[in-house]
Formats: sequence, C-alpha cells, structure tokens
Amino acid sequence: MGCGVVYLKRTDRNWAVEGDPDCPVAGGSLCSRGAALLAVSDLAGPPGPMVRNPGSDRWEEITWRQAVRRLGRRIKDHRDRELKKAIDDPKAPNRFEGMGIISGGNLTNEEAYLVSKLFRSLGVINMDTTVRASRGMAVLGLLEVLGLPAPTHPPVQVAQSDVVFLVGCNPGQTSPVLARALDDVRRRQGVVVVLDPRMSETIKEGDIWLNVRPGCDSVVLGGLMSWVLENVSPRKDELNRHTDAAFMTLSETLGFYERHGAGKSKGQLKTNPSLDEPYSIYQRMRKHYERYDLRRVSEIAGVDQTLLRRAARLLARTGEQEFSACFILGSGSLGRPSGSDNAMMAAMIQALLGNLKKRGGGVVVAAGAGNAQGVCDMGLLSSFLPGYLNLPRRGASVEDGKKDSDSEAFRALLRAWFDRTDTPAGYLPVLNEGETPSISNVLQGISRGKIRALMVLGADPVLSMSAGREIRESMSNLDLLIVVDVLPSATSDFWRAISRHASAVKTEVIFIPMLPPALRAGSMTDAGRRVRSLVPVERDRERSGSLVQVLLDLGVNLKERYRVEGGSIPAPLAALRWPLKGTRHQVVREINGLMEREGEETLLSSGVSWSGDMLCGNRLYRGWLTEDGWQAQRRDRTDVNDIGLFEGWGWFWPAGIGDPFSWVYSRKEDKTVSLRWEEQGGVIRSIEEALPIRSHLPVRFWTPSPSAPPFPEHYEPFYSPLPDLLTGGEANPDMVLRAGGREQWSYLSRRPDRILGQFPVITTVHRFGNVQGTGGVLAQVGWLRELGTQRILEIGVDLADDLKIVTGDDVTVRSPDFVAGVGAVALVTSRLRAFHFGGRTFPVTSLTLSGDDSPGTNDLFPPVFNSTGGGMQVKAFMAKVEKG
Repeated sequence: MGCGVVYLKRTDRNWAVEGDPDCPVAGGSLCSRGAALLAVSDLAGPPGPMVRNPGSDRWEEITWRQAVRRLGRRIKDHRDRELKKAIDDPKAPNRFEGMGIISGGNLTNEEAYLVSKLFRSLGVINMDTTVRASRGMAVLGLLEVLGLPAPTHPPVQVAQSDVVFLVGCNPGQTSPVLARALDDVRRRQGVVVVLDPRMSETIKEGDIWLNVRPGCDSVVLGGLMSWVLENVSPRKDELNRHTDAAFMTLSETLGFYERHGAGKSKGQLKTNPSLDEPYSIYQRMRKHYERYDLRRVSEIAGVDQTLLRRAARLLARTGEQEFSACFILGSGSLGRPSGSDNAMMAAMIQALLGNLKKRGGGVVVAAGAGNAQGVCDMGLLSSFLPGYLNLPRRGASVEDGKKDSDSEAFRALLRAWFDRTDTPAGYLPVLNEGETPSISNVLQGISRGKIRALMVLGADPVLSMSAGREIRESMSNLDLLIVVDVLPSATSDFWRAISRHASAVKTEVIFIPMLPPALRAGSMTDAGRRVRSLVPVERDRERSGSLVQVLLDLGVNLKERYRVEGGSIPAPLAALRWPLKGTRHQVVREINGLMEREGEETLLSSGVSWSGDMLCGNRLYRGWLTEDGWQAQRRDRTDVNDIGLFEGWGWFWPAGIGDPFSWVYSRKEDKTVSLRWEEQGGVIRSIEEALPIRSHLPVRFWTPSPSAPPFPEHYEPFYSPLPDLLTGGEANPDMVLRAGGREQWSYLSRRPDRILGQFPVITTVHRFGNVQGTGGVLAQVGWLRELGTQRILEIGVDLADDLKIVTGDDVTVRSPDFVAGVGAVALVTSRLRAFHFGGRTFPVTSLTLSGDDSPGTNDLFPPVFNSTGGGMQVKAFMAKVEKG
C-alpha cells in the first residue's frame, strides 16, 4: 500500500520496527505484515549457503564461493545436456525448457531484473511468479483493457471517491491505509459496497453488503455491467475518442475489426460513431451482457436483489459528472482461473461511466506481496520481458523494419542485454504458436518429468500453490532444486516430509540465504506504481549475502565457463552484457536506460524518441534516475494538487505520473470535470508520454480469444453446486486439470450428484491479518495469527447445530481432491449465510490460509488453471466438514 517502515537497532542490539512518521501515505501506521518484519529480522537464519546432496538426510554448509561455483556448474551442465542436439544448428532456438523459475513477490526491482536478464539469456521459457494468483491476474486484465498493466491510481486516492466497490478483500483487518481512506469516503457521505461471503471487519454501518457466493464475484460485476449498458446513456464523444466502442466487427466472425474494402478509406477501420449498428463493439457488448440481468444474477450469486439494484443505481449515478466510483480488487476476486476477467470488467465499467478521468475514479488492486507489482514490471510474469514487452514468438519478427513503440523498445532492451551491434532477437527464448507459459505449467512440467531443474526465489509453492501435497511429491522428479529465501522453507525441505525415505530422493538441493528485510537495499514498487528505495540498516555479509551480488557473480561464472569450455548455443552467454564488477547502481542505470554516443553515456528521460544508440532495461522506468539522483529516494511530502498523491514521495511509473488517465481527456472540452492534473501549469501532456504501452487506443473493450468469448464471462468454480447457467452449460473452455492434462470441462463431467452428495458445503478461504497466504517467511511468525496458531474454520450457526459443533472443537475439512482432509479448530459465528437455490440449501464455511504445517489448506484446492491466463482456483471449492 506504500507504507513506510523504519528499522532501529536498540542499545541492547535487538531490532525494533516502527511506521515511518514522515511517510505521507500511511502517516506512521503499520499493518500486521509491516509489524511482522521485526520478527522476520530476528529469526535466526543459516550462516551461509547449504547443500543437500542426492540421497542425503541432512544439510551441509558450504562457502559463498562454493555455492556460486556449484550453481554455475549444475546449471550449465543441465542446459548443455538438454540443448546438445542444437550445437551444430546455427538456427536452433535458444529454448532451455528443462529449467523452471518461480519467484515470490518480495524480490527487489533490481533482483527481479537480474533474474529476468540472466535466465532469459540462458533460454529459460518456464519463468513465472506466485503473485500470478493475485496481482498478476489484475495486471493481465488491466493491460488487456486499459493498456496499463497496473492500477490506475494509488490506494490513498480512494478517499476521493463517492462510491467504492470492495471486491474480495478485507482492508478493515489487513490494510490501515485503505481502511482510513474508506472512512474518509463515509465521512463525506459516500457509499462503500462490499462483495464478500463473510460479514468482515471492513463492513460498517451504512455500507452495502452483497453477500456473494464464493467464486461468484464475476457474475455480480457482469450484472453491474449489464445495468450500466442498459440504463446509462453512452458518453459517445469519449467512447469514440478513447475506446474501440465504435469499431465494427466482421459480421458474425469474431476476432477481427472490419476494414473498408475500397475507396479512399481502403484498409482503414470501419467505425460507427452513433454506436447503434449491431456489429459495433458497443452493441456487441450490450448483447453479450443481456443475460446478466440483476434478477438472474441475484439468484446465481446469492445476493439480495434489492441491495444489488441499489448498488447498481449508485454506480450508474457516477456517470454524471459530479460523482466518481472506484473498484478495489483483492485476492478473493482474483484467485480463480479467470481472475483477470474481474479486473477487465471493472475497467470496462469505469471506462463506460467516464470514471477513469475523475478524482478517485478507477481501479485499485489490494492483492499481492510487498513488491508484487515490481516483479511483474521487471519481466518475471510468464511470457513478458521487463516493461511488459512480449517474448519473441515463432513466426513473428521484431526485426522487420517496423518503427512502432514496442519494436523500438524491444531493440533498446536487446542492446541493454547483449553486447552486439546487430543484437539478434534469437538470443532470447522464442515461444511456440499458442504457447502461454505460467506457474501452473511449471508445476505440471515438474510432475511429468519435463522440467528437471527448478529455482525458487522468495517463494514457497509447496505451501502456497494449489495441491501442495502433489507438488511436494513431484519435486522428487527434479535433479536440481535451488531455493533462495531468508529461511529454509517447506519447499527447500520437501525431501524431509515426502512419503518415501530421504535416501530414495535423488534431488540435489542448494539453499541460498537472502538478507532479512532490515539489511536489504534496492527498490520496491507499491500497489499504486510508486517506486521507493530501501536503505539497509547495516551490512552483515557473514549472516547471508546480497542476492544482487550472488546473481552478478553467477552470471560472471556462467560467462566464463562458456568462454573456456564452450557448450550448447553459447552465443547469448558470450554476448551477454554482464559486468565483472557490477554494482546495484549500475543495474539501476541500465534499467533506466542510457544513450551511448561518442564514448559517452547519457541517462534516458521519459518521452524521448527511440534511436539506435539507446539501450534500456525497462521502458516504463525511464526517468527514475536523473542527474539530480535516484528518484526512488525522494522524500518530499508536498501534495501539489491537494488530492493525496504526494508526487514527490518516491517516483511513479510511467514518467512520474501518479494517475496517467487524467491526461487522456482534454479539460478544454469537458469543463465540468475537475481533473487531477489540471493545476500543473495548464499543460496537458501527450497520450504517448502518459501511456507508452498503448498510446494509440487507451481503452479496448474487444479482447478476442481463439477459444473464449471476446468479452469477460462468468464461469462456475471447478467444483460448484450449480451448472454454468449463463453460458448454457458451457464451462470455461480454457480450464486445465494440472494433474490430468488438458480437457474441456462441463458441469456434467464433474459428476455433480457424486460431488454434491459427498461434499455439500461451499467453502472459501481467508487470511488473518495480512499473512501472505501460506508458506514464506511470514508464515513462520506465529503471532501473526491473531486467533491462535492453528488453522481456523469459520462455520455458520445452522451447520454447527447440525454437526453438534461449538467454538473450539476440532474439525476435519475434506475436499474431492484431498479426501484425507486437513484439521482445523471451529469458530462458530453468524457472519456466514447459507446459499439457497432450487429448493436446496448449501452451508458456507471459510477456512484460514495461515499455517506452515503439512498438509496445508492449499491441499484442498483443485489443481486447475486457465491455459491462456494461468490463473488458479484457490478461493472456492466444495467440502465436507466433520467433527473431530
């Protein structure tokens, strides 16, 4: 959220942690995660790297030099074995498919950038991050619709909104910053609408609680979309200027805009400015969402129809100039296979209502770890390079003379990464047609033996991804596992808890300790795209080393091995720009970008046209380093426009702009709107500078897919009490069962009678405080779980009476994918309501994600994901609850 943290070393040499009193975002407050950093810093980690040799039952300590040399040796040998057939083929693609990379959301920007650069140059395809299941899905959805792979504005701007929709999050317990902003909204007579299966701590008097069935946020958002399209007059001028609403499609053929076939307009896109043609995008949208009428939505989602209509009317009112609305998306709404659809629908609603240009109007994402946005920005999200440039794809070329922004930025990235004048794109791994790697593909590749080496950085997939028990068992297929974290985790120690004896597990495990938070340096990007620097308290090389230095040393080691020994496809490593004495400052300079001319280097600034002598590691971060210094270090509390942005505190990407959509709209033509940036000298900056990713068309409603509809859709969770009623029984066509291969799923194929007969309880999951799911360092801080150190099952009064359960009883929760079940302690409350449909009643329960024990809560989740978006089902499933 942008909170500031100050570490102190007391006179007794113990750590203390406080909120930064100078931070204008949080004003010195800390959430439970921020306070827990004290315990993380005090946890005793290993003194140095360790190795678990194949078949061994213990860790052995090694030196830092030995660790780097061993890493270099193992990675090179593994790559050479896989790519040996390509040695004599100069056209062979640099595809190292047998290695996977999984990163967490707490790497610094500099660490994430180096991981992306080094391992992409090695040809690694299977690279992703655990934040895909939360913020990553929002990034993908917002990029698709807005061309902005991030929230539209910082969380503090929520205080400027008149209507706030909270979808799948509980800031009243997890985020003081957002909770305070919501209180500001209430004080100004604004309305807070909460979509949540539970009566959470966030809900206060006067709020509207839409008691949605778990996994059904998307059907409610679709209902709101339908209401807006049918009851709000289209803002034709804005929609024509800034969206594709007026574009025409090819009759019934999906996937293409229609072009003029003859005359002066030949080749140009056909438009319908009046928005009344049936094949215009606007009318297609109206027809698509006709099915989402509020009566039907209320029935499917379980929400009160009267409250839903009231919320829809309040939202529609913000289409008038004097009101604004904001959507806040949490992991509860994003933790589903089509989680990006929720972000897309929220962005589309805001564009239709004109809320993107208003104070407090837009989409905010509350989900993710400390640097979840930054690791996505730096290229650790699946098929992206830093700056959300796409990896090369077979059959497509960026070296065909095109001069668009993407191709020019791609060439600048190649020049930053490789020391060759021609900077061939072939140095990078090339995706096959239709290939969309994700973290689920990585886990699937491990279970099938296709991925033999895995590197995990600041993450614990065994305790945070779905079907953790299967992940733990499948890791014995690996030849090499590298874990980089503050402390050993369930993932690094998987061989201790595996069903077979440790001597039968031939996986070599190398553990590299990271610096604890108080000792780390670099930068992180918060939930509002604000980049801030980390200043370490002190340097303690003996306890653990800097990950930046480890990565730099590893790159040097690999380059030297390929120079001396040769190997498979050595050219990318030979050309890799990797300094022998690299420093963090050099990494910051490379990310910012440089112009190399006549032996001199000049820092790139934002908005400068690309040229052939520029190199740039991340096009979005141009301008974060200037002659005046590193902008991430700025601590200016001035609020120039008196709207809570504090532009001088850290630095926003892109181009230092905290709210880029304000620039899209001209205040001269819309005088009734108080634009956020109109006070800055009356200058409206160009769209190209504000939105460098997609400058020509800020908002795109039409997002065709080979297998899915061109607009976001609601699909039932994999295990659900209902069929897919809105689609005529057609389930998500991109649904994949990770354990069994690709199949198209329908309601009948899930055998509902068997499932509902044995597992009649709808179950969701939630967190205590702000524990980062399960696993990771914070899961080892027991006092973060305010209600105790055990797993808690919150259960309604009626179900508790039926099962004769009272608060404090031991219970077992079973699911179709883990019949053995997990243990929990019952907490009987009235905060949960049963779901009623077709004369049947389904109890609803909620299980905590906290806990570092095995089996974990994640063992209950079905191992399913979306083949194109990579989202996972981690928030809704059917279960059976038993006493004892």
